[in-house]
Amino acid sequence: MEFAAIIAENVLGRLASHASQEVSLAWGAQLELTKLTKTLSTINLVLQDAEKKQVKNLLIAHWLGKLKDVCYDVDDVLDELEFRKLRKKVLANNHGRVKGQVRHFFSRWNPTVFNFNMGHKVKEIRERLVEIDNEKRQFALVEVPRIAEDHSVPQGMQYNQRETDSLVEASEVIGRDDDKELIFSHLLHDTTDISTEENVSVISILENFEVKSLILKIINAATDQKCEDESLDRMKRRLQDTLRGKKFLLVLDDVWDTESIGVTPEKWLDLKSLLSVGANGSGILVTTRHESVALLVNPLYMHSLKGLPHKDCMSLFIKRAFKKGEEQRYPHLIGIGEDIVNKCGGVPLAVATLGSMLYLNREPDRWSSVRDDDMWSIGNDNILPALKLSYDALPQHLKPCFASCSLFPKDFEFGSDLLVALWVAQGYLKTCKNNEDLDKMGMDYIRQFCSRSLFQVEADLKTAVLFKMHDLVHDIAISVAQTEYSTFSVGRLLRSYQVPLVVCFI
Repeated sequence: MEFAAIIAENVLGRLASHASQEVSLAWGAQLELTKLTKTLSTINLVLQDAEKKQVKNLLIAHWLGKLKDVCYDVDDVLDELEFRKLRKKVLANNHGRVKGQVRHFFSRWNPTVFNFNMGHKVKEIRERLVEIDNEKRQFALVEVPRIAEDHSVPQGMQYNQRETDSLVEASEVIGRDDDKELIFSHLLHDTTDISTEENVSVISILENFEVKSLILKIINAATDQKCEDESLDRMKRRLQDTLRGKKFLLVLDDVWDTESIGVTPEKWLDLKSLLSVGANGSGILVTTRHESVALLVNPLYMHSLKGLPHKDCMSLFIKRAFKKGEEQRYPHLIGIGEDIVNKCGGVPLAVATLGSMLYLNREPDRWSSVRDDDMWSIGNDNILPALKLSYDALPQHLKPCFASCSLFPKDFEFGSDLLVALWVAQGYLKTCKNNEDLDKMGMDYIRQFCSRSLFQVEADLKTAVLFKMHDLVHDIAISVAQTEYSTFSVGRLLRSYQVPLVVCFI
């Protein structure tokens, strides 16, 4: 159950603000609110330990869920108090009239009625909170000291450029030399004319293998011009006119077989027939993590990538975790890093993400905690625990920002302006300084995600950033946000989709 600590912190902040504003409440209701604040403050001390232990203890996860429900109810009470305060200001002039006085006397905003109802509501919430406080004793939770968080990007922190395109710096590629040679030999088999003028286009597919969308992307890539969305028939004709008689290499990157939006035999044969007008020697290279996709496209050659060798994994890890040449000063950390890399199972994304997470951190205890974390025992693969560890290591203020990205579809190209505006609207950007620029703070948050390899930069325009999330990183965002956000595809029938009971509608 994610975000319990963050939600509790926010509610405590609002309670403190309410107390300082001297909002008029009946003495009984105000006393209940004060008791509630004390109880929540006590629980808050152990929440960091609880969120860590919930991975192996479902009872703790359930306990955190109940606490979140209570915190949201407290938040609703504070909203009512704020609304009442604003309403009194708006209606101040109207109360002088007889009609206004009568209406106000019989409304639920009458001070006597309001204080009576609010007193009962706050007391009921406090009693639930006391019960939650009593339950925590069975979990042997310990208090974790709170460390002031620095919301800025550490100096020298690097961030990862997304490399799903045809322009890749050779110096940035680590390992896979044998794989490259073998793949090239098959691509060039029976090809005598090796021209440097051939078209090489990389199309990122991810989950949605939709023929019309693919046609549009291929035309755009082949002509280097933006193609307008037209009827399917006209687009098919335009694609064939564009490719007829030309030799090309088309790379369909990361093809999935997910339900109705993945590749199917019909979709594949349709696309393949459209591309058959190219010159002899043209080719289609499909990359996928699903063997079922490889079998479906019936390739002339299928190459299965093994895990990256340990030596290459260490080179990648060191490149992400240290400044150039700095690793020689920390042989004890290199030893711990060897163990961490072994647990990544040769998955480059897991290695790179954990290396970026530990960048500029030189505390042996921190490295050891990553190596020995319970998360490694969860699940059947190595990559998702590694990515979840990277999420767990995020500062508290960044976690809800990361989770909010689950609202967007996979392979979505984020613009920093859009995402920062969402964070501001959700109240995720908080500052203690007067007149601090929230847009600048949001950009700092985005650069921190980039530096941790959770966002992959498409374009850095200095004042704005365009970026994407790897689909497995997006899966982590969905996983941690599943109790906070709920999304569904437009194509799915609403009657077949059950919205979780805990979801609040806006």
